[in-house]
Amino acid sequence: MDKATGIDSIAKWLEDNCPENFIPGIIHGDAHIGNVMFENDSPEIAALIDWELATIGDPLIDLGWVMATWPESKGKETLDFSELDIDGFPTIEELIKHYGKHSTRDLSNIAWYGVLGCFKLTVILEGTYVRYCAGKAPKDVAEMLHETNFRLLERAHQLIAQAAVKP
Repeated sequence: MDKATGIDSIAKWLEDNCPENFIPGIIHGDAHIGNVMFENDSPEIAALIDWELATIGDPLIDLGWVMATWPESKGKETLDFSELDIDGFPTIEELIKHYGKHSTRDLSNIAWYGVLGCFKLTVILEGTYVRYCAGKAPKDVAEMLHETNFRLLERAHQLIAQAAVKP
């Protein structure tokens, strides 16, 4: 896929596959590993911080955001995790399975939430590139975020492809 293509097909897929209903709950609004504090002596989560975007909505949107930003193996990550030792981290699939074991939420359309997370973050980050083009943001940051968007779009397309082959 050409770097400049694909966003329209993702938007169309999101529209065509939008879940029809959900059970409302509290959503964080910016759930990602940078907003997680771990216990000092174990990999257990101690707290999820930065709740200023919290609202009532579909909590699976938070899981989708985590899916978009979760560190994967080298070459597959969407964000820069060079400062983080991700050895031993679960895969996205393992994370979803764990979530499913501890939740009563319907995960049958979880790919949609991951694709939405990738799409939303791409739109947000591309805003910095637009500001750079207008002379209002630094070039190095804008170019780094612009490149990040291609990885986010690639992850979205991978999630769509995986959803297409599931029964």
